[in-house]
Amino acid sequence: FHWGSEHTIGGKQMDMVAHCVHQQTAGPPGSMATPRYGVLAFFYKLSETDGDAFLAQFEDSLPSNPSAGASSSDGHSRRLSTGVTVADFPHLVDFALMYGKTPISQYYTYNGSLTTPPCSEVVDWHLAMQPRNISLSQMRKFRDAIGI
Repeated sequence: FHWGSEHTIGGKQMDMVAHCVHQQTAGPPGSMATPRYGVLAFFYKLSETDGDAFLAQFEDSLPSNPSAGASSSDGHSRRLSTGVTVADFPHLVDFALMYGKTPISQYYTYNGSLTTPPCSEVVDWHLAMQPRNISLSQMRKFRDAIGI
């Protein structure tokens, strides 16, 4: 999860994004081949009334971020740091709720790079066109966990 999407659509940055990252094995054991990644991204826009059922499953169990407020090298603080405590969440997450009413057959796609160093160009991006809603309460919980 990132608050403040790294992608813009029509010049507009979304309030938050969820990245579902999948890694393709690089070949047989011992192979020096570079792995490839597939990322399915869901954008979130702030809604005054509607929360998100997928996020509601675990929003109250997000890890705390002891370095919240610390800035990263690009001046933003939107990623969980290595000092983050791990949430104790013993339940299954229903990923079908992530798709919800989002038409996953409508998406942008391109070959690109990782968004963190070394920024290798090894990613097949798939960005759902229709943003999902996130409530102000949910956004605050994620910002507290990710850092502002």
